[in-house]
Amino acid sequence: MTLFDTLYVLRTPTGAEVEVELKKGQFYGPARVKNNQPIMCSCTGTTKETATVMEAVEGVGAVCPKCGKTLAIIRSPADHKAEVEEKARQARENLHLVPAGMTEDFGTAYRLTARLERTEWAKIASHMLYVTTDDAMGMDADDHNLGWVTFYPQAVEEALGITGDRTVAARREAAKQRREDPILTHKHEITRRVKEIAHEIRETGERPGGTNDPAGDRLFDTQDVYGGGDWFVVGPEYLWYIQNNGMDGDNWGLNNVRTGGAGAIGYRVPTTSLMTAELRRLASETDALTGGEQ
Repeated sequence: MTLFDTLYVLRTPTGAEVEVELKKGQFYGPARVKNNQPIMCSCTGTTKETATVMEAVEGVGAVCPKCGKTLAIIRSPADHKAEVEEKARQARENLHLVPAGMTEDFGTAYRLTARLERTEWAKIASHMLYVTTDDAMGMDADDHNLGWVTFYPQAVEEALGITGDRTVAARREAAKQRREDPILTHKHEITRRVKEIAHEIRETGERPGGTNDPAGDRLFDTQDVYGGGDWFVVGPEYLWYIQNNGMDGDNWGLNNVRTGGAGAIGYRVPTTSLMTAELRRLASETDALTGGEQ
């Protein structure tokens, strides 16, 4: 059982939303916090000893047995499951290969954009390799683990029935045409610079220990439900670059940032860094080019 099997969002009478966990027949909050406490009502007192523990009523929410105060369920594990399944369905319909990185000896490595069922994975297993910076192939890779990739995109596409504009060849041709568009060219320049900033933060910043919860403005957020993606957080003290590290096969022991899933790896530099202002400017330019959709 995972956290999301017990995760609920309740609404208070004032309209505030609280994320809680269902444990031992009671709601505990806040969620995702070690040693969280049962949700209580203050109708009988405002201390842990005098407040009343609210009962978890199926399909309703947290209900005070004394005064009847109710924190209604607005999101249940079933809602989360349905959302994940819908995203997975959409991802599978749009399944394709994207570049994962470059190796000197073997060229471009490609990764799939969605997770596969075992039966589908069996069709391509012989064409897939798990590449890290620690193995012979990964030693020539760029500065991060590539994960499960292939160096035989056409064979993988044929095995999975990836056709039309989803193929690497078609997407490469479309990219060639887009390069002639000045707006798209500018987007690519922004993407390139953002990757350079991410690399600079990894190289020059610190990777703090423990479990961190960076708070602030999230920029260039590509986090996905499968444990992939990356993003920046501009906080009051630090600019963070965070690389999700929650996919199957990832080394979760490296994680130092809480995500709600297996976690992520975060690096930070002081917010006073010139990179902070540059990232905000690049984000504003992206919003102007895309109408607010990064």
